[in-house]
Amino acid sequence: MKRLRAFALLALALFAGGCGISAEHYTKLETQLATGQCGPAVDYYAKNGADKGLNWDYGVNTKLVYLLDKGMVNMLCGKYGESAKTLQEADELSEKLWTTSVTKELSTYVTSDYMQDYSGEDYERAMINMVAAVDYILMGQTDEALVECRRLDEKLGLFNQKYDKDKNVYKEDAFGRYLGGILYESRGELSDAYIDYRKAYEAYQDYGKNYQTPLPDSLKADLMRLAAKLGHNDDLNEYRGAFGNINAPPHSDVRQKARLVLIQFDGRAPRKEEDKLIVSSQIGPLTIAFPRFAAVPSGRGPATLIAKSDGASDHKGTSFLADDVEKIAMKNLDDRKGRVIAKTIARAIAKQALIEATARSSSNDQNTQLLVKQMMNIGNIFLEKADTRTWRTLPARIYLSSAFVPPGNYTLYGEARGWTTPLGAVDARAGETKFVFLDTMYR
Repeated sequence: MKRLRAFALLALALFAGGCGISAEHYTKLETQLATGQCGPAVDYYAKNGADKGLNWDYGVNTKLVYLLDKGMVNMLCGKYGESAKTLQEADELSEKLWTTSVTKELSTYVTSDYMQDYSGEDYERAMINMVAAVDYILMGQTDEALVECRRLDEKLGLFNQKYDKDKNVYKEDAFGRYLGGILYESRGELSDAYIDYRKAYEAYQDYGKNYQTPLPDSLKADLMRLAAKLGHNDDLNEYRGAFGNINAPPHSDVRQKARLVLIQFDGRAPRKEEDKLIVSSQIGPLTIAFPRFAAVPSGRGPATLIAKSDGASDHKGTSFLADDVEKIAMKNLDDRKGRVIAKTIARAIAKQALIEATARSSSNDQNTQLLVKQMMNIGNIFLEKADTRTWRTLPARIYLSSAFVPPGNYTLYGEARGWTTPLGAVDARAGETKFVFLDTMYR
C-alpha cells in the first residue's frame, strides 16, 4: 500500500508538472492584440471561464491567471466596465489564495507548486488595483479609482508586515501614489493631493535606487506648487534645494488652465522561465528547478501627447517613466529567491527520500531496487518543474504625461517612435483634469 501511495504521489506530481498554460494560446492572443482583432480576443474570455470549467489553454489551478488576462484584454479593448468587474473578482480570489491553508502549502513540498492554485506574485496582486484604477479613471469614476489606489496602499502595507521591510524592496508604488495625488487635486482636495504627492516623492527616491526610475519633473512642480499654496514653507525650501531650477507656476495660474494626463501602457511584461540544476548528495541526485524572469523586447518607449486646437498653438508633452513593471517584477522575484530555493531544496530532499523508500519496498533483490531507483531518478529530472505561471498580459512599463493647457476644445494624438494614433477629442475647461489612455504594448 505504501508503495502504491508513493507511485501515485509521483504520478500526480508528474501530471501537475505538465499543467502550465499553453504557449500557443499567448502567441495567438498577442497576434490578435497586435493586429487590432479585439473581437476574437474578448470573445475567447466570454466563452471560456471558471463557471464553464476553464479552457484547457489555461489548465488546472490557474483561475487567477485567467481572470488577470481576461481583465487586461477587456481593458485594452476598451471594455472598461467588464475589465473592472473581472479584476474585482481577481482581487478577491488573490486575497483568498494569499491566505491559503498551511496544509495545502505543505503538500507542494512533496509534489509540485502546480498542485496549488496560483496566488500571484506580490507585484501582480498590487497591479490588480493599479489596472482597475485606470479602468475607473477612463470611465470617469474618480471615487472608485481612489478606492483602488487606497486598496493598493493597504495591500503593500500587508506585504511589508509579512516580510522583513529591509528585504522587501517593493514597499510602495510611486505611480499609484502620484496618480492618487492627481485624482485628489482634480476634485479640489488639495491637502490629500499633497500627501500623496509627498509619498510619491519618497517612493520615487527608492525607485531611483532600486529600479533606476528618476523622479518626474512634473511631480517636482506639483510638490512646489501645492507646498506654496498650502503654506508648507519648510517643505518648499527643501524642494528648492533638492530640485534646483524647476518651473513651478503658482497654483492660482494653474487653476485657470486644464490638465491633460496621458497614461501609456508600453511593452510586454517579462516571462517566467525555468532554471534547473542537478546536485549530487549523499542520498542521491537532487533535481532543483526555480523560476527567473526574462525580459521581452517590445514596446515603443515614451510617447508624446499632442493637443491640437483650432486657432491656437499645439501643445506637446512627453511621457516619463512612472512604473517600470519589468524591473519591479524581477526585483520582486529576487526578494523571495531565497525562500523559493529553500522550498525547492526541501522538496527535492523529500522526493529523494520517497524514491529511496519506494525502491527498497519494490523488491528484495538489490539489482531490482537499483534499477527502480535509477528509473525514478530519471523520471524526477523531468518531473521537477519551476512554477512559471505569471500575469503575461501586463505592460512592461507605464508612462505618464501631465500638462496644463489653456481651456478649449482639443483633438489629442499620441506619437511614439514615428507612430501616431488619434486619442479622441476633449472639451478641456479651466480647473478640469482630462485623462486619456495609449496602448503601445503590442504595436
